[in-house]
Amino acid sequence: MKAWLEINGDIVKKSGSLNAFISHDNVIIANPSEVLAHDDELRVFIKTNNKKITDQAYTKILSNSDVKLEYVIEGSFLTFKTHPILFYNRAKAEIENVFFVKDKAIIIESYALGREAHGEKFKEGKIRAKTLIYYNSKLLVFDVYRVTGLSYLNTIGSSGLIGVYRVGDYEVDIEKISISSEDIYERWSRIVE
Repeated sequence: MKAWLEINGDIVKKSGSLNAFISHDNVIIANPSEVLAHDDELRVFIKTNNKKITDQAYTKILSNSDVKLEYVIEGSFLTFKTHPILFYNRAKAEIENVFFVKDKAIIIESYALGREAHGEKFKEGKIRAKTLIYYNSKLLVFDVYRVTGLSYLNTIGSSGLIGVYRVGDYEVDIEKISISSEDIYERWSRIVE
């Protein structure tokens, strides 16, 4: 599946199964299957102000997949709080999140490795998630989350990671939370409230 979604203010354009719903101050991205597999590619472009951007549920990347995800978000007074991305064992993914912040933003990214509640540990696979945050055209953050096999045990020490970026006035406060993939949803829920 190859799909793209473009939101400019309150106008939604799309190709493929991706869609979005805009309600008051919320933009909800909808991938009806919630599952990415094989060589799926999703591209999302959002230009809006004073909105909370989220999605309807976890995005699950299945085993033996080689997925590409791209988000490009531009605006001011934004909150980006998509659900955690769940990587099944042997999943591969290239993720790029680019934010162009004009005033203030809170950006929350979450990654869960393996379905630990089902007894599955992430042992094989490769993930590269790149985050770039610009503030009025000045690059403030260039962050890369890399996982190859069990390497995450030596870097983050846990199967889950939540990154919180608070941006404003040419500064960014970064908080990284290492947590098990079993507990990530509960912690994520408390952060995004």
